[in-house]
Amino acid sequence: MRASYLIPFLFKVSLAASRGKRIVGGVPVFDGNYSFAVLISDTATGDRCGGVLLSDEWVVTAAHCVHKSNLEDIRVHYGSTFYESMKHEIAKTIKIHPDFSYSDFLNDIALIKVQNSIDPNDAKPIKIYKNEISENQTLSVVGWGITDPDSDYSKVLMETSEKTISKEKCKEIYSAFDGEYAKNVICTGDLNGKGSCYGDSGGPLFIKTESGDYLVGIVSNGSAKDERYKYMCVVKDSVNLYTKVSKYTDFITKNVV
Repeated sequence: MRASYLIPFLFKVSLAASRGKRIVGGVPVFDGNYSFAVLISDTATGDRCGGVLLSDEWVVTAAHCVHKSNLEDIRVHYGSTFYESMKHEIAKTIKIHPDFSYSDFLNDIALIKVQNSIDPNDAKPIKIYKNEISENQTLSVVGWGITDPDSDYSKVLMETSEKTISKEKCKEIYSAFDGEYAKNVICTGDLNGKGSCYGDSGGPLFIKTESGDYLVGIVSNGSAKDERYKYMCVVKDSVNLYTKVSKYTDFITKNVV
């Protein structure tokens, strides 16, 4: 019987590190690049996620990152790719998609408004990509998540790339990739030891074009075919799953004013 497991990429590092080896290839990002990428922390639990700046006040992230958090505990860090050099703002408002489902990660998207506007000299928003993404499309992903099973969260923003795969190929690994879920999610595979992992949830999946970078998705979860690898990232026969942001423009425009 084929096993498939959803892996939310917001886990305590102690749990993630206890589940065998994982290698997440990537390169450090220098200051001044991808300033739309922000880090979200929960001061009560110590958990971290990624996020994406959509305006000087609003950030988009994964709903599973914040749906159990208290508003007063959420911080949005920005202004540097190095964690220790980042500034932060306190969250003022959190808007979780009304149809978010933690059981299957459907509509895994949320918005955070910060108390004070973020200076564009520190971080610049990114625009949402409105065109369709084709199969075998190379996309970039960045985050401050773990980079190996024995590490803590990364102290510097890391970047790697992934390629989209067909609905049929994705469904072979994650059987629930169908219907409404598949319409709202981007699936990447053939990861070859690199990709998003624990602590990267909510961070940006984006496309690089001649006119600049555009937001395509946000890190949601992952799935592995083999039960032995259910807590491991980017292993053989695994996929990464990203909320397709362009499918949620109504939710975003309704709240981001």
